[in-house]
Amino acid sequence: MAVSGRLGEKIRQHKAAADLAWLDYSDAVFENENVLAALAEFESYLPDNWQWRTIPPSVDEANLALDAIKFDYENEFVAVYGKDKSYVLIGGMGNDTLIGGYENDIIIGGEGSDILKGSGGSDIFVVSDNDEIIDFNVTDNDILDISHLLKHTNSPLQDYIHFEIINDLETGENHTQLSINADGTGNTFDDATILLRNVVFRDEVDIPSLLASGSIHTGGSKPTLELSLSISDATATENPEDPAAFDIVFSENILPENLTVPISLKGTAKPGQDFQLSIPIWNEQTGAYETTMISHTIIPVKLKKGDQKLTVKIIPIADTIREPNENIVVALSKKEDYYYVANNDVSPIEIADGTDEISIQTVNDMAIEGKPAGGSILISRVGSLDISKDVKLMVKGTAENGRDFYYVPSEISIQPGQTNATIDIIAYQDKEMEDVEFVEVIVSQAIIL
Repeated sequence: MAVSGRLGEKIRQHKAAADLAWLDYSDAVFENENVLAALAEFESYLPDNWQWRTIPPSVDEANLALDAIKFDYENEFVAVYGKDKSYVLIGGMGNDTLIGGYENDIIIGGEGSDILKGSGGSDIFVVSDNDEIIDFNVTDNDILDISHLLKHTNSPLQDYIHFEIINDLETGENHTQLSINADGTGNTFDDATILLRNVVFRDEVDIPSLLASGSIHTGGSKPTLELSLSISDATATENPEDPAAFDIVFSENILPENLTVPISLKGTAKPGQDFQLSIPIWNEQTGAYETTMISHTIIPVKLKKGDQKLTVKIIPIADTIREPNENIVVALSKKEDYYYVANNDVSPIEIADGTDEISIQTVNDMAIEGKPAGGSILISRVGSLDISKDVKLMVKGTAENGRDFYYVPSEISIQPGQTNATIDIIAYQDKEMEDVEFVEVIVSQAIIL
């Protein structure tokens, strides 16, 4: 029995008939009977003067030829007949052939040994023992649902399924046989077999990849993804800004799409108030990591393919207030639908105020004898502004402090709430003829009160 969801339109019927002709040709090649007759029937759906690499062609080459039966879906189909529907096709007790339409279909094999073909769209294949899927394609966002074939799905997926590459000696094609151990014991995989035609999957590479992309639905089983957390830099300072960091390490290099990792942040330092987190986000378009700042406890994971370490930086927020060191204790939270926590480094991370920065610059570099306005020097600070700060100075130069210019003390105080203080250099008027003299003021030490 052949089942094709259809509206009765000529174009879609033509494509469905071509699919069936290809299936007939595939059977003829396998049985080595009436091959040329089946090929002629299949060629009637192809463009005129179609050329094969070999005659008769392999089933794979014939399958690729189906792509030549093309039309503009939007202009030639939707514009004339309207958008194709999404179908739910369910097989019966016998051996059925189920072919979907151009949109997203659900195709469910019955009790028999069924052949399933999704055609266009993103299709869900619900399979049973001895079923075959003709066009399962991860890039089309197809989904293979085997959840009803597995029991007690709390073990790693590798204990339930096994991929084996099958080489068809008659046609030279490579397919993948999916074998299932329903109990998840990881011993023999003989409870069910599904043939995935024209695709090649391997256990170590593709089981994590298929589950990560959502291309296989299994109920509750999952790969053995483990996460570890380690502190790579345990100290952060507000001034100068110097972040702390911790690493999240993944046991596999293929990760679930849109994976997020919740963490707990305990301690005296508060996220968004005392610090924020900086994480790398891989941009496929630019081929580079971009930095994103977050202040919550959900870490989005977007790593370059193959990378297994995510470094999270703790960026302190300077608050200009002198305070004791604050601490953070970071830990991975459980998320056993996606991963297991293998190790949590619970060593605390400290945030310190750091060292206040004192800078000095000349605002006016000229003082003239007898003039009320003279030179000026600005002493500035960055750091804790809620306290006063005494800055020790050294006054040097050819001009003598207190004789050639108003006395400059060896210590100046920057008051609480103030970011700077000014030193004025006012020259005395004298009657001596002398060369130009200079004054040099140097910050020698800052004292916090």
